Amino acid sequence: MRQIVLQSGDDNLAPRVTEESRYPNIDSEYTVLQYTGQMLSIRTNQNYGIKEWGGSRAASQQGMAIYGNLLVSFSNGSTKYIYTIGADGTLTQVSSFTLATGHSNALQFAPTIESGQVFPYLYVAGLDNNKCYVVSIAADYTATIVQTITSTIGQTMIGDDGYLWGNGREGDTGPRIFIKFRKVAVSEGDITLTEDDVIDRWETDKIYSTADVTAQGYSVKYGKIWFCYGASGAGQKRGVDVYDTATHRRLAEIELSSYTTVEFEDVDFYDNALLIATYQSKIFEVRF
Repeated sequence: MRQIVLQSGDDNLAPRVTEESRYPNIDSEYTVLQYTGQMLSIRTNQNYGIKEWGGSRAASQQGMAIYGNLLVSFSNGSTKYIYTIGADGTLTQVSSFTLATGHSNALQFAPTIESGQVFPYLYVAGLDNNKCYVVSIAADYTATIVQTITSTIGQTMIGDDGYLWGNGREGDTGPRIFIKFRKVAVSEGDITLTEDDVIDRWETDKIYSTADVTAQGYSVKYGKIWFCYGASGAGQKRGVDVYDTATHRRLAEIELSSYTTVEFEDVDFYDNALLIATYQSKIFEVRF
């Protein structure tokens, strides 16, 4: 989004403003004026509510995914946890298992469940090795890696549209690169994605420097990429940026640096609310 800067010295113009435009169809090519009468567009306000969920979770959490009332949470080690979601965001652990997926930065369940499955396949995006592990979870919560998807750049995750979505960057500074790959069936076995598998690719208009914006997990749902960022400590920005998968536009910035200092890890949705998982075991619920 571009800045709106109005020229001073003209009585017909509003005072100079430097804040980023909140009007999606008005940019720096326009002069912002006012008119009288009824509003000609219907817009919701940009307020939201946020609260912390209850229940205890093990520390060192990374990716998080939700299916029904089950929340799956991967730790930085090999131990993974499954919780039931109760009233008021209370979490009760029902199982744990071990799975060697390394640093599991993002999780998301497949949008469909296949015949004979209790749970959809769980996609686990690693951070260190450009691999996405497809995991089958049985009724007794045992888990098996059934497919490994390798990408040449960044992480790869399934979206609720069934396509694979890459999220990466070339170098330590610069914009993010989002890539839409073709749909890949589990029956194809282990696979390395190439340029022939790419459907769409674009760079974000926002610069994400590792000096102040640490990329974390992401979720592709409702035609949008919900990109989570933020490490702990002073000088780091924490929040969620929302990108439209069709137009590539950055639709919103949910900035939470002033609200908390904990490290963000991953995002998913439950009961029409956005959930943000953090390294220090907290979960924040955001309602718009």
